[in-house]
Amino acid sequence: MPVMKTEIVVRPARAEDKSAIVAFCQNTFGWGDYIPDVWDIWLVDPGGQMLVGLVNHQPVGMVHVAFLEDGIAWMEGMRVHPDYRRMGVSSAMDAAGHDYARARGCHIVRLATSIENIPAQKTLAAQGYSRVWQFNEWIAQPARKRFCDARVATRADAPAIRAQWRQFESGVP
Repeated sequence: MPVMKTEIVVRPARAEDKSAIVAFCQNTFGWGDYIPDVWDIWLVDPGGQMLVGLVNHQPVGMVHVAFLEDGIAWMEGMRVHPDYRRMGVSSAMDAAGHDYARARGCHIVRLATSIENIPAQKTLAAQGYSRVWQFNEWIAQPARKRFCDARVATRADAPAIRAQWRQFESGVP
């Protein structure tokens, strides 16, 4: 029996899409996700467009296309419902985002993804993206006790701060 290809429709986001999108974005990261915080802003962004991917008329993905300087578009916040990954939803939204950007004079599309997000990196390579920068996240243990007594400097601290600054500028430890 032939496999039926899922029809994916991409259109501008609507206010009524929010609950479906936010529902599957709650655990994107260990701390949750920022999409609920930016949804209302991106929805009415006059300098960009939020797109939603639909399968069977249900919102299962989203991406925001913003514009930088010199004809550069920025794709951000792409999310796909876990049950709909590897079905072409992100590729369809990416293509729609490119079309939207190209229609507005953009000749370059950029984005960022985690160095640990190997599935996204494979998809991006297949879509023709190339890595131009790489950055890593560094994590440290909490500061030792002696640094935990930090406070906001006052006017009375100014002479000591200036002395430390002069010492730093002179290179004398």
